[in-house]
Amino acid sequence: MRGYVFQNILKVFLIPFMTIFICQQEGQTSSIAIPKEGQMLVEAEAPEAGKWPLHVRIILPVEAEPAVVWKVLTDYEHMAEFVPHMTRCKVIGRQGDTVTVEEVFKHLLVSMELLLSIKESPPNRIDFRLVGGNMKVYDGRWSIEPHNPVGTLLTLEVAVQPGFYAPRSLVSWILKKSLPEGVLSIREKAVKDSGKTLPPGEVEVIP
Repeated sequence: MRGYVFQNILKVFLIPFMTIFICQQEGQTSSIAIPKEGQMLVEAEAPEAGKWPLHVRIILPVEAEPAVVWKVLTDYEHMAEFVPHMTRCKVIGRQGDTVTVEEVFKHLLVSMELLLSIKESPPNRIDFRLVGGNMKVYDGRWSIEPHNPVGTLLTLEVAVQPGFYAPRSLVSWILKKSLPEGVLSIREKAVKDSGKTLPPGEVEVIP
């Protein structure tokens, strides 16, 4: 009887602990702060000082349903019409759930030419990897998660390294400026396509 009770006590205390441990091992938990409505998390870091690639993470609540955000993110042919600094976005080919897209961004004197292989995993994930262009690394993913009753938590994670000489500080500055602008344009288009109006005021950027 005592052994049975002791086993039950162990289950009560150990199972929650093991569940947390397993989730951490599988990457299901995170210490990342989730921004509130009206806020956007922007993080940029490198593995070591002076090393590549740069890693950027952006998290933004969007006042539109996930299906609408998905549609905006996969409307490649019209993306250059509303994404800042994008001068070209063209579908080169499609095979099943994989799309090859050509994108060109110009910011100041820096031009990024990307040929991306994009794998669509509806309804909540889009992975992309570089297969051509003038960059050495441009790989990442979009994550789309339900947030609040009719909202979306949109996350962009990307690793970047130019295939040409450029000071890392300059590239970091450009990424921390242009990528958030692009994510905000996705939000604006999704809210508009939902028939809603953007809340007043600027989005607060939090580190």
